[in-house]
Amino acid sequence: MTLEEVTGRRAMHELSLAQEVLRTVNDSARDNGIRRVTRIRLVIGKMSGVLPEALRFSFDAGREIVPAWTPGLFAAARLDIVEKEATAKCRRCGEAFPVGDLLDLPRPCPACGSTDLSLDGGLEMFIDLFEGD
Repeated sequence: MTLEEVTGRRAMHELSLAQEVLRTVNDSARDNGIRRVTRIRLVIGKMSGVLPEALRFSFDAGREIVPAWTPGLFAAARLDIVEKEATAKCRRCGEAFPVGDLLDLPRPCPACGSTDLSLDGGLEMFIDLFEGD
């Protein structure tokens, strides 16, 4: 199955993101003497532009091609993805509220009606944790 078949669209940058996650975890595992990674948890904002299913597919492919400091480091690794809702914050009154996607903005603040808003969350992507032994 191809990446395009999994996601329904072309998504190439997820492969480079998955490779960078694996490299980062590899380096930390090496520095901490971890010989087997069992779980990696990522937090991905819903407005980050990252497609979770494409990232999962890329993670599975990437663990076969990213050099690990010890053989089999990622063989049992499970990728957990936590999607973080996007939120906006009103610059006038400080109210924070969820937004579905960029098409929801600009929309008025539900508390005061202002459209002077900032995107407060939903753009992030980071490694929250990894586990191993």
